[in-house]
Amino acid sequence: MNTNTVVRIAISGDSRVGKTSLCLRLVNKELPLTYVTTIGLDLEVKFSPKHGLKIHYWDLSGNRRYEPLSVFYLKNINILFVMLVYSLEDSDSVIRISEIYSNYKDVSPSKKFIVVGTHNDSQNQHTSGRDFAEKEGLPHFLVDSKNNKGIDLLEQYILYIHSQSISEPPKTESLRRICIENPCLDTNKRDNCIIS
Repeated sequence: MNTNTVVRIAISGDSRVGKTSLCLRLVNKELPLTYVTTIGLDLEVKFSPKHGLKIHYWDLSGNRRYEPLSVFYLKNINILFVMLVYSLEDSDSVIRISEIYSNYKDVSPSKKFIVVGTHNDSQNQHTSGRDFAEKEGLPHFLVDSKNNKGIDLLEQYILYIHSQSISEPPKTESLRRICIENPCLDTNKRDNCIIS
């Protein structure tokens, strides 16, 4: 297994928004039958020999008492992306990712951020997460971990940003669609975006 590069991705957001389920789906694991609170952080690893990568997903606790620990990790460890995860069923979870984003970008302004809405199977969805992402110029994805929807597209995006130059044209139709749907990837606009 040739994995030359380690990519670290932090998954952050409020408690009970689906961070652990998202993390488990990203590493192709089944979801637990019962809810288990993350204490501090959980680390999941995925090997991608095709891309020469070992991807570390850092599932950070949503409990506020662990936030100093999360800030420490983001400040001192080479993390490529921070996924700001909110629930489409809970508009208050967007307020929380807004707070987290403010704290993290002050501590580590070079980090790249992605906004991810979970529970995309819900009937009662709000748009405040998309509005937050647009306001901050951040890429936005919707996933449904329970039904494993949207996970592949999110993973393709992560691999694309890691392995390609932004100015190089995407190699697949799904990646072209990602670039069209996320203005931060537009080479004419990227000076105003977190991702560059």
